Amino acid sequence: MRNKGLFLIIFTLVCGILIIFSYLAWKEELDSVARPVERVEASAEESEEVTEPTEEQAEETSSLDESFTASLANMDDEVRAVFEARKTSGEKIQLLILASDLVDMGTPSVSQLVEEKLKATYGEDIEISKQTFNENSITITEQELIDYDGEYDIVLFEPFTLKNNGEVDVETEHAHITSIVETFRSEVEDVAIVFTPSNPIYNASYYPVQVEALLTFLNEQDYPVIEHWQNWPDPKDEMIKEYLDENSRPNTQGAAAWAKAITSYFTGTNE
Repeated sequence: MRNKGLFLIIFTLVCGILIIFSYLAWKEELDSVARPVERVEASAEESEEVTEPTEEQAEETSSLDESFTASLANMDDEVRAVFEARKTSGEKIQLLILASDLVDMGTPSVSQLVEEKLKATYGEDIEISKQTFNENSITITEQELIDYDGEYDIVLFEPFTLKNNGEVDVETEHAHITSIVETFRSEVEDVAIVFTPSNPIYNASYYPVQVEALLTFLNEQDYPVIEHWQNWPDPKDEMIKEYLDENSRPNTQGAAAWAKAITSYFTGTNE
């Protein structure tokens, strides 16, 4: 009997120990399962806090978008559409200045003033290239001097009218323009060609007729045109000599008058 009683006591103690041990193990397992859930929830909250833009950042982005849109205000629709498309896709706007070397005259020159203003307005969103020639359009086209391989989105084109004066007739100049435009369009389908005439000169007779014929042709073809002669003195007035060098090319004052019209068109300002 005594052995049986001792056995019951030992059996009871062992069962109690097992029960206590099992309870502690069960509780620890519950704690280990619960803890990671809490950590995941906390991590998600922290992630939301990091990615959510602040009000200041949102205002800055909105301000940049408004500034970009305002800069397009003076453009023709087809030119504006190219700027908007490249901005939306995150691509740089590739702009080419294609002209006679008249745009390189003056200190600073037309091309320098235009590039400086456009870079200040669009920053890294635009890349500007330049091809200028001291030749008439016959030489330029027949010798294939223009490089079309830059995948240009915008071409600012001064179509060599003053260089053509007395050397290339009006119809031939217009045929050259058409050929050049078509070649650019074969490279970039939605390229926008924006024309600007050569500078005025003092007391010319036939040259103003050429320019008038050019503007008529461009309007008939519905090409965008940046006119700038309104920024110069009357070509019949000797005051225009103050805007030209001795070879009837733009000096510093003339370059500023010409560039003002171009930069106003491309940046939405009147400065």
